[in-house]
Amino acid sequence: MDHFVDIHLLPDPELPAHVLMGALYVKLHRALVIGGEGDAGGIAISFPGYSVRPGAINLGRSMRVLGSQPGLQALAGTGWLGSLRDQVSINTAAAVPSTATHRSLRRVQAKSNPERLRRR
Repeated sequence: MDHFVDIHLLPDPELPAHVLMGALYVKLHRALVIGGEGDAGGIAISFPGYSVRPGAINLGRSMRVLGSQPGLQALAGTGWLGSLRDQVSINTAAAVPSTATHRSLRRVQAKSNPERLRRR
């Protein structure tokens, strides 16, 4: 993953940002499923504006799609945005800076539900 594309939500008076971000995420997920892993070239996403303020968890107004340049071009060629194209601003693919640090995130599912553990 040596390139990235930033997708920013444009202000919309009728729909809140979290609704648009959810629709954008669903469309991207569908495009990756339909395109298959080989065509996508190992695509990942991140949310640069993610916030965890108490009572207001928020993904922000931008999504960053990371991958190889051929993978990002193949994704862009599918026209996956469809009707959301008017509600977003997309930057061209840019190389990841050499000073960027890598992070590995893993989901850890806590075994905190005693009822579920009893059933198992």
